Amino acid sequence: MIKLDFQVNKHYLTYILLNKSEDFFDLPLKQKVKVFKQNIWEKHKNNPLYYFIHLASYKHVKWAIENIYLDNDLQFSRTQITKLSKDIQKIFQSIFRSQEFKIILKETTQYKNSVKRQWDHNQNFVLNYLEEMLGQKLPNLSLPVYIIHPKLKEGRINSKKSIIWGHSEDWPNYSTVYLAHELLHILFNYYKIPQNKISHAIIELISDNELRIKLNKKGGYFKEEKEHIGHSYLRKNEKIILPYWLKYLKKKQKNIYSLYKTLEKNSEIEK
Repeated sequence: MIKLDFQVNKHYLTYILLNKSEDFFDLPLKQKVKVFKQNIWEKHKNNPLYYFIHLASYKHVKWAIENIYLDNDLQFSRTQITKLSKDIQKIFQSIFRSQEFKIILKETTQYKNSVKRQWDHNQNFVLNYLEEMLGQKLPNLSLPVYIIHPKLKEGRINSKKSIIWGHSEDWPNYSTVYLAHELLHILFNYYKIPQNKISHAIIELISDNELRIKLNKKGGYFKEEKEHIGHSYLRKNEKIILPYWLKYLKKKQKNIYSLYKTLEKNSEIEK
């Protein structure tokens, strides 16, 4: 059984808020983020440790590292490095107390709850569907899903094989479809299917397209009303793969390895 554990990580939320342009946000949130960043900057800009949280520019990070590491007093430098974690935590706690952060955290937590409700409603159908499409028994996995503010528009797996998710709900069951997409990246890795343009195109056909249509009981491939679905750089691959995929859907006994190996032999498909 696969279990998704939805949570908000305040430290990561802080990091991504400070390091993404406020242009990602719509008004009035854009103004809140701008004020938030400016206030934090004014309070901590002279503290070298701040630049381990806010990667303002190379020159700031370089200044911070030189101030901490390259002190004439070696003992003082060692003490500074030892204190680094505790002092960074003090900066985080200061950020957490700011009014702007509290508002953004509240909105993120509300969003997390809505994503969890949607996933809980759909998960049995989705997991059964994925098992059928892959032709493989799903492993027992418990995966953290780190929810960020939906206006940040980010969905990916990280190096620890957990999911980072935050996006506006552009059409019904949007979060479910793209959580399934990220989950498939993890499952392909688990089943040792190479991560390349072939497997990514297959993932989009499974989740972004077929699953979306099944969940919403309407729609077509590659478009949701006027919106293009999926990565544009995969579209050529997906259109070449589509006849193979439609044939694959009709099979009673599916095997994702077999489909991948067949597609790998096609010289027209980009690897």
